[in-house]
Amino acid sequence: MTFLPAWLIYALITMFFYGLWAFFPKLATLYLPTKEILIYQIIGILAVGFIALLSSKQRLQFNSLGLLFAILGGAAGLIGTLFFLKSLAIGKTYVVVTLTALYPIITIILAFIFLRESLTLKNAIGVVFAFIAMYLFAS
Repeated sequence: MTFLPAWLIYALITMFFYGLWAFFPKLATLYLPTKEILIYQIIGILAVGFIALLSSKQRLQFNSLGLLFAILGGAAGLIGTLFFLKSLAIGKTYVVVTLTALYPIITIILAFIFLRESLTLKNAIGVVFAFIAMYLFAS
């Protein structure tokens, strides 16, 4: 019997929950303004974070740079979520979700520039196709 590797199982679970994360806010925009949705989402984030903290058997680790980047990541995610909600409120769900799901292009470019991670020709072609997909969905 062949089992899926753990990373693939986690990635598929992530995909499922990200799908819910992108769908539920569209429903919320039918009933609430975007800023209120953002506040209620923060409550959900804090609840899950609190449960994760309570269920962890490890103590919180501290590193000033790690803390800074974690806070910046959270802030960037929250700002992105605010604009995602604004976009969902007035745009078509499938277009907004597809365009915003191309965010790894930004990560690829930043990793290439700042972390000196290499890009193969195949990777670069994938980035070009992602830009083409953006154009096709946005037009």
